[in-house]
Amino acid sequence: PRLPGHLVLQENKNAHTNVYTMSPNKCSPCLRSEHPQAGEGLRERVVRKPHDSAGKNLQNRGLQNTSPGAPGICRMKLRILAVLAVVAFIAAGIFVYNEKPLAPEVSFTTLQGERFDTAALRGKVVLVNFWATTCATCIKEMPDLAKTYEKFSARGLEIIAVAMEYDSEPQVRAYADQATLPFKVALDLKAKVATGFGDVRLTPTTFLIDRQGRIVHKYLGALDLTKLDTLLEELLSKST
Repeated sequence: PRLPGHLVLQENKNAHTNVYTMSPNKCSPCLRSEHPQAGEGLRERVVRKPHDSAGKNLQNRGLQNTSPGAPGICRMKLRILAVLAVVAFIAAGIFVYNEKPLAPEVSFTTLQGERFDTAALRGKVVLVNFWATTCATCIKEMPDLAKTYEKFSARGLEIIAVAMEYDSEPQVRAYADQATLPFKVALDLKAKVATGFGDVRLTPTTFLIDRQGRIVHKYLGALDLTKLDTLLEELLSKST
């Protein structure tokens, strides 16, 4: 298509002057000068001018991309990339938040002298219950823990009742024998187990660990046995 005209810019390198002439009937793709009398020391180049429908110059711009959509497309791409970056950051945060911590590597010693560590419990769902013979809430919930153990032990539940370091062995043994506790009762005379689980001081404090050795839940105070049973059903139904 023909434009109403193009502008020939002649630059004199020596005099530093610019001469603008209009060649009305030239095709816009033509970049060849039609001025053989330009003279020595002059060089010519064509500067395209945008025109309106009346053929008037609208702006003074050189040979460059004047597409009005290009900046908008770039801005849109930047916005999309920014949104994707935010979504990725949030997703990463959620993943980190939802990632359950591994149970600490500690060693247990039971009243019967049995010794084992956390790694030996992998493949089982485990309740580690910190308690004391002087804790009324602990003593009250022990029969319920015994029922929970009898209900789920055949499916892979292990319960370890860890007596606090201030409980003497004779007191712990006397209560365990009296209550005929069916699960493992461990001593923690140097508080190494309590320290390993985040320096436990309050009783009862209970940790629920899945088959992969990850802490699924930490309970402070008395257990909600209905919710606990539901969660145990879910965890025990999963394979290692």
